[in-house]
Amino acid sequence: MMGMKERSFAPLTHVSLEELVPQNHFYRYLESKLDLSFVRSFVQESYAGLGRPSIVVNWANIRMQILASGPLVRIFIQKTFW
Repeated sequence: MMGMKERSFAPLTHVSLEELVPQNHFYRYLESKLDLSFVRSFVQESYAGLGRPSIVVNWANIRMQILASGPLVRIFIQKTFW
């Protein structure tokens, strides 16, 4: 038997990552000191020139930040908690 299910959707709430990450967070400090502007030109040949435009987030820079910050985070944690 096929029925109809009533659905009610809550209104969407605006969430900003800028509001969620504290101003004194280590990654904010790292982003202000680490220049990764070379990454876009370095990986440009791996991406197609045509097609749908991507979202504004620069994933190449984010990946490089994560890779580069791994050892720095370990040092920060060791100095902070040991």
